[in-house]
Amino acid sequence: MPSSGTVFSYTVDWTILIGLAVAGFIAGKFSPNKRPFSLHNPDISLPYKGHDTVSLGAAAAVSLVVPAVLMLCFALASLVALKASDKKSPQRHPRRHEMWKFHAGLLGLLLSAVLAFVLTNGTKNLLGKPRPNLLGRCQPDLANVANFVVSNATDAGGQLVTAAICTNTDKSVVDEGFRSFPSGHSSAVASGLVYLSLWLAARLGVGSPFLMGGTTGEVDKSERGTQTYDLDQPYGDSVHGGTDDVENSFANSKGGQDAAAPLYLLAVSLIPLGAAVYICATRWYDFQHHGLDIMSGFIIGAVSSVLGFRYYYQPVRVGTGFSWEPRAARRRKSMPSCCSGEEVDPFCLSGVDCIC
Repeated sequence: MPSSGTVFSYTVDWTILIGLAVAGFIAGKFSPNKRPFSLHNPDISLPYKGHDTVSLGAAAAVSLVVPAVLMLCFALASLVALKASDKKSPQRHPRRHEMWKFHAGLLGLLLSAVLAFVLTNGTKNLLGKPRPNLLGRCQPDLANVANFVVSNATDAGGQLVTAAICTNTDKSVVDEGFRSFPSGHSSAVASGLVYLSLWLAARLGVGSPFLMGGTTGEVDKSERGTQTYDLDQPYGDSVHGGTDDVENSFANSKGGQDAAAPLYLLAVSLIPLGAAVYICATRWYDFQHHGLDIMSGFIIGAVSSVLGFRYYYQPVRVGTGFSWEPRAARRRKSMPSCCSGEEVDPFCLSGVDCIC
């Protein structure tokens, strides 16, 4: 079993992430700053529908629940395959290894979602940018415009008014009218679904092929084993061989070192990304966000997903779907071995003694 120090370390991770999520939720409940606006601005005069094509709850479910369920299904399928297979696994404790990868995947997903959530909610309230349907939400008091003018413009088209001109008694609807930048839907779905695309690409072995000979973007052999694909094996399974295998497989190609994954695996990996783009597009034709808001939200979510994935998982280009080892294992690798040259299993560490 993992040591108490390892368990405590990752418990702290979960606590911090949950705490940040709660803080982001609370921050989103505060009223945003409300920038003055023009009643003649066509960019904020689009109709207010009162409903979304994709609700916030649905976006959250797609971003968090769907990736988590898929990762669990992969883990369970791997455990079943290990139990049914007679082949010896390269890991000493393959079942623990699979569950560790599932745990690391969940941590990365939550890190991605929390980073995007906190940054998006904080920015929304801080900037207070009007939505495209602000006037429909606001229902301004057109009979007393002069009482709410705050600009020095002399012509009516250049005059700016405050949010106090709004007659809508539903405060939450008016407040949401000033939370346009960045798009919360876009950042949420990007943080979850771009992360899922990266995770699927790694799990299915959709790495980038590379050449020997010092070409640009070459991946060192110590970082990535040679990899070929056997179409008779289950989806995502790859066969790793040595240099001799590569030379035999690519006898007619001096530069051959790796094989591209089957195209259908790439297509499967890109499905979550396509779903994220669709949900982002709905925010445009629902008149909820300007184009810049949507693109900025997507970038925030995408960057968060890359950070979350890389923090707990090896790069996609490695093509193995391996997470980083537990922290206790990483620390012990720098300690002198007491096992007479035998490998220490990072998934079976306890206490401070070397376990063989």
